Amino acid sequence: MEKKRVIIISILSIIMIILLLVMISLIRNNEISFKKCESTECFVNAQKRCIPAEYIFDKNGVTVRYRIIGKEEGFCKIQVKVIQVKKGNIEKLKLVDKEMVCSAPMGSTDPPESKLERCSGRLKEEMQSIIIKKLYDLLLTEFSEENLNNITKVF
Repeated sequence: MEKKRVIIISILSIIMIILLLVMISLIRNNEISFKKCESTECFVNAQKRCIPAEYIFDKNGVTVRYRIIGKEEGFCKIQVKVIQVKKGNIEKLKLVDKEMVCSAPMGSTDPPESKLERCSGRLKEEMQSIIIKKLYDLLLTEFSEENLNNITKVF
């Protein structure tokens, strides 16, 4: 009787270890099932509750994938990846295959990239580079030599 109990406990322990290893493997390979959202509304509802979901959409000629990957310290972690650039300037092509992870407050419905300071990753860095270049170009056009001369004239 005691021997049977030891065998059953050993078998159950082995099964538990195997299940744990399979789960770890799935998590590492990012093969956990994500709800496939076909609309912004579906994804926003998933984001509010921070349940695993994926949403691929086209925004201004850029195909982006949002993937809710889990909760951490009161925030919903959302991976953002640029899949394809269909139109736009050449700078946007640098964004293809870049990704970042954004931390949205629990219950938030704002787009993850709306607060870049809550994001980290190569995509964020490339987006910031594009923004800085646009600002620099804007400054150059606004402060042309003629405009600079006007600015420096006191009388």
